[in-house]
Amino acid sequence: MRKVALLFLSILIITTLVPNKIFAQDVDSTTYRLVAPSIGESENGITTSQNFTSLNDSSPVDDFTTTSTNYSLTGGTAKFSEANVPSITCFETSTSSGTCSIGTNGMQEVCSSPGCYDRAKFLINAQNNPDDTRYAVQISTSSAFTSNVFYVEPVTRLIKSALTVSDFVYKCDWEGTTLAGFCGSSNTTWQKYNILGLSPNVTYYIRIAALHGSSTDGSFTQSAWSSSANTTTQNTSLSVDIDIATSTAGSSTPPYIISLGTMVAGSITTSTNYIITRLTTNAISGITMYITGTNGGLLNGVNLIANVNADLAVSTEGYGLRNDSTTNSSSFSSFIGIITVSSTPSDFTDAGATNKVGSPTTAFVPLFTSNSLPLHTGVSGYRVKAKPLITRSTGSYTETITYIPVGSY
Repeated sequence: MRKVALLFLSILIITTLVPNKIFAQDVDSTTYRLVAPSIGESENGITTSQNFTSLNDSSPVDDFTTTSTNYSLTGGTAKFSEANVPSITCFETSTSSGTCSIGTNGMQEVCSSPGCYDRAKFLINAQNNPDDTRYAVQISTSSAFTSNVFYVEPVTRLIKSALTVSDFVYKCDWEGTTLAGFCGSSNTTWQKYNILGLSPNVTYYIRIAALHGSSTDGSFTQSAWSSSANTTTQNTSLSVDIDIATSTAGSSTPPYIISLGTMVAGSITTSTNYIITRLTTNAISGITMYITGTNGGLLNGVNLIANVNADLAVSTEGYGLRNDSTTNSSSFSSFIGIITVSSTPSDFTDAGATNKVGSPTTAFVPLFTSNSLPLHTGVSGYRVKAKPLITRSTGSYTETITYIPVGSY
């Protein structure tokens, strides 16, 4: 009988594994090939070579999205497409020249002197962000933004306490300009000023953040807040000067007396001098100059040449004031107010008959307005005209006219 012997052999194999670098496959297109591209484990971000730029990401959280009530943030490559931090080109309230103004005379061209008391203008430097980037504005009375921190609501331009995604809008929206595909029409108000509801004589600081992407898919990212800029609002202001002179270039000192000289019964007498008013105000809704006559006309004892709204050429008697439109002027009238002489209830304009006058009644009536806008160096001149009855006694006839300017702030 044949026997078979079995041999059991145990072999212990000991080896050392040396890692080999594994390269990615070649990347092809119709115009180029990247041969065995590879990146190091920690090389995230944008890599640039002589021929191309690549966005590298070794993060395992590409599809992870963090959300809150105010924003959504996608992980991974999202942080490398974050918006650039913008900067503030200008932030102004009271300049007489400056980069923010739509004219050449700074913010005084839109708010008058000494500047704006409740609003301001800023411009954004996009810092190479694309046109579809949106921006939000943070505002504070603290230079460190540690207290009294607010945000500017982009529709009303008033300040509010909380920031939402809807507070990020395009640069052209903030500045009131047009940009194809983003801002279809201009907003002339935001071109003059684009922050409202501020308080007078307060220093404000603003800074801006940029946002890329869309709030609908959570793909956007917000930049850090920019460096701040500051400006100080002005106090409300109203200055008035009254002179008796032959032209708007003339001046006089109190008491202000205008003389008609010698009146001839039945004839019209016109003063040689004007009553000149010069007025500047930053009242954002304009100014109205009111006048009243103490006596209700030119008075001599019991004799009264009454004030009238009439053409003295056809009236038997009367007295009143008449504007001369050649004396009316104002600065910066392309953007703020002009002298608008009142035609009701008393008509002080120089339209119509040569000797038509308006009546400074015993109740206050408007003499002129600034057309519901601030007024800068507004000037207006008025002559006095009178016609006495032949039966009036000789002597001196006088009237006291009181002027009261009323600003709408």
